[in-house]
Amino acid sequence: MIKLVLSPAMKALDASEGSIGVDITLEDYSAEAGELILKISKKTIMKTFLEFIREIKITDDEGEIPCEITEGDGGSYVTAVSYFAGRKTSGNIKVSYSCRVPLAGGNPCFDLGVENGGMTGSGMTFIPAFREGKYEYSVKWDLSGMPDFCVGCWSFGEGNVTGIRGDENLASITFYMAGRPECVKYGRYAFYWFEHNDRILKYAVDTSAIFEYEADFFNDHELRYNVFCRKLRSEKDLAGGTALDRSYIYGYSDFDRIPHESIIHTFAHEMVHNWMEMDNSPFGTCTWYIEGGAEYYSAVLPYRMGILSREEFRDAMNRRAVAYYKNRYRHVDDMEPAGKLFADSEIMNVPYGRGFCYLTHADEEIRRKTDGKHSLDDIAKKLAEMYKSDRHIQNEAWLEEYAKYVGREQAEQELRDLKAGKDIVPGALCSEGALRLTQVPDKENVTDKDILVWKYELTEEEK
Repeated sequence: MIKLVLSPAMKALDASEGSIGVDITLEDYSAEAGELILKISKKTIMKTFLEFIREIKITDDEGEIPCEITEGDGGSYVTAVSYFAGRKTSGNIKVSYSCRVPLAGGNPCFDLGVENGGMTGSGMTFIPAFREGKYEYSVKWDLSGMPDFCVGCWSFGEGNVTGIRGDENLASITFYMAGRPECVKYGRYAFYWFEHNDRILKYAVDTSAIFEYEADFFNDHELRYNVFCRKLRSEKDLAGGTALDRSYIYGYSDFDRIPHESIIHTFAHEMVHNWMEMDNSPFGTCTWYIEGGAEYYSAVLPYRMGILSREEFRDAMNRRAVAYYKNRYRHVDDMEPAGKLFADSEIMNVPYGRGFCYLTHADEEIRRKTDGKHSLDDIAKKLAEMYKSDRHIQNEAWLEEYAKYVGREQAEQELRDLKAGKDIVPGALCSEGALRLTQVPDKENVTDKDILVWKYELTEEEK
């Protein structure tokens, strides 16, 4: 079992800096000499591990454990610092340190940072990962260093939480909040934010219904889902968010003027990531499924539940499809965007649009070949169940399921074409008769090259 005690501290809730103490007990977690105890992500994308106030100290029943510390590539734009035992350990291992918490930064919200009301962020910049394996986690809050009436929240619950099972990264790839937030709770869903804001309150109410619908669709009646909001300080910080395990941080500001329906799509997309998952290593291998699936169901499910009109559904589908066909990078190899992460927003969007268009096509193929008895839903639900027990599933799992409906040869050829960036003919049957597809002339982004794009229109009976 891995027990964490977190001790956030702020002199006042409007302070420009804070700190957090971290005490970890690793029960039944012995290590031989030379074996890994833990590792921290010194840098994740552009976010760095917090500055130590008190350096990491690792002890057991015999006292301090000498460690060999190495630094290397942790994969997926991560620089990892690993701590290896200098001797065989005895009894429970204890890890203790504290970090300075600066002002909260912009997206992606991987950093732990203070804002007016408390502190928010992911564990990536203040909590380590452990040796590969499955563990039971608990999080306990010591709020004695915070002003009165503060609470501590984790992705898996408010206050002290026990009995959460996950892999070696669980504590680091989840979100944390400490302070005095406002909150909307609905069943297993909770939405937290600092500073009263009517716009955020409306997001909280609307998105709670979306989560319940999506969770029911994917037959998930177990764990909860928490959304945390961070108010961005600069108009240069773009609104948007960051999704991690069973939780999401939404960054907003007084400067953004994003339409409410676009915000609904954003939250619906990020929530789908709870279920549309595969092992995406090396980074980019399955991005088409992870992000394309989130794009697909963030349009289809809100329409099915009735919060999108037919016209809004049409517009949502077109925002995804037209953007892809106008993208000047739409023909690049599927792994190329992974090498330009955060360097070019247009090429980063390729897997999102490509996966979306491919999945609309796959859904149509399945429906046609089974006389409407089956759809993409069957595969998405099956893969979600598989991922619960095996987090290493990749494209082969998709091929096996899709081939049951269209045949192995077609399934393999379509996936090869997808990854090579060949043209995709999308599908419209997922609209249940509300939409049809047509090709219309348009201009490619940046180049202004004349092209044809696929576009959704209302069917005659729906106009």
